[in-house]
Amino acid sequence: MMMMIANMLTHIPQLTEGQVEWVPLNSTYDVVTIGYGDDRKDYPVVKGIEDFRSVLKKTFPSEHDAIDKYFELVNTVGEKLFMDYYFLDCDVLCTLALPFQASRTG
Repeated sequence: MMMMIANMLTHIPQLTEGQVEWVPLNSTYDVVTIGYGDDRKDYPVVKGIEDFRSVLKKTFPSEHDAIDKYFELVNTVGEKLFMDYYFLDCDVLCTLALPFQASRTG
C-alpha cells in the first residue's frame, strides 16, 4: 500500500510542475473526539501505519485482532482503489483505440 501511495505522489510534482511542497506532519496530526462533557474521550491519530496500529492497540488492548483486521481491510480497499484508478485510464484508452486496431487488421 505504501508503495502505491508513493507512486501516486510522484505524479503530483509532474502535474504541478514542482509548485507543491510537502510539509512533514507532526507525529500526532489529528485527534478523534467521542462523547461530550465528562464522557468525552480523545483518541490521537499519529503518522505512520505501524505507529497508528500500536497506538490503537494500546488504547484498545482487548481489540488487537479486530485492529489487525481493520488494517488488512484498509490495505485491501486501498489496493483496489489504486488499481481501479490506474487501470481506468488504460480501459478508456484501450476502448478508444479499438476502431483503429480493427482498421489495421482488416
